[in-house]
Formats: sequence, C-alpha cells, structure tokens
Amino acid sequence: MSVLQNNRWYNIFVIIVLVLLGIWLWRRGQQAEEATVADSSDQEVASRADDFLSTSGFTLPQDSDRVNLQDATGGTSTGIVTRSENSQYTVLAALPELSSGWYQAWLTTSDGQNPVSLGNLTLAKGGLLLESSSSVDQESYTHLIITKEQTRDNQPETIVLEGDF
Repeated sequence: MSVLQNNRWYNIFVIIVLVLLGIWLWRRGQQAEEATVADSSDQEVASRADDFLSTSGFTLPQDSDRVNLQDATGGTSTGIVTRSENSQYTVLAALPELSSGWYQAWLTTSDGQNPVSLGNLTLAKGGLLLESSSSVDQESYTHLIITKEQTRDNQPETIVLEGDF
C-alpha cells in the first residue's frame, strides 16, 4: 500500500469516529432535555398543589405520606392526597364544577387495575374534600385517581387527576 492509500483509510477512519461522536453527543443532549422537562413538570405540579393548599385554608394531617395529584386531562386542575399509617386518606382537590355527575376517588394497583373506591368528593373549604379509610394493602395499592363519574357502576370512568405514593 502506498502512503496515499494509508492516508485515505486514516481520513475515512477519522470521519467515521467524528460522525459517531457527533451522534453520541446529540443523543446525550436529547436525554438531558427530556429529563429537564420531566423535572420542571414535577416542580410545576408541586407548586400548583402548594398554591392551592395555601389558598384553601385546609391543614393536612401531620405524620402522613403526601402525594401531589397531576391533571390527567392536560389542564391546570390539582389535588393533594395524604395517607396515614392507619390507612386514613385525605383528598383535597381543585376541579371545575360539574353540571352533572360527581368526582370520585379510587385506589388502584400500580398498573391501574383492581380499583377500590374511597368515596365521593364533596365541596368544602375552597375545594373538593374527601376523608376516608381503606383496608386495602398499602404496598399494593399505590396509585390514586380521581374520576368524573356519570354512572353508579363501581367502575372508574374519566380520570381527571392521578398520582402515586
């Protein structure tokens, strides 16, 4: 092989390495951007929930797990759920007034299966409120949803808020 051919292979090798490096850097930037969007979304949900809590005048139970509920419809509704060690749940939500139907809170397994109703939310203290207890296994039932209901059939209908313990 001549020196010219060696240079050609060297140049091809350098170009391939640079292209692969560029692809790697671009994908790394995309992943970092996705992580930033998820963090800001979580911060926005928490901020919205904290603002609602301070304006509602409601005091959450002490020594309990807290979850901020995210609007499942893409809107700006918010909610907060607390769970104590003795399976007492407090649900506080800011949702639009319904012309028909009602809002209902449900516990489900992490995959959204086996719904167990906690009850209907009622208007109180500047928002919708539900205080309830449940005997379900807290380790298995970690997903909470609030649904808009039209039919009394013990099945969740339209999910409007959701969150995980």
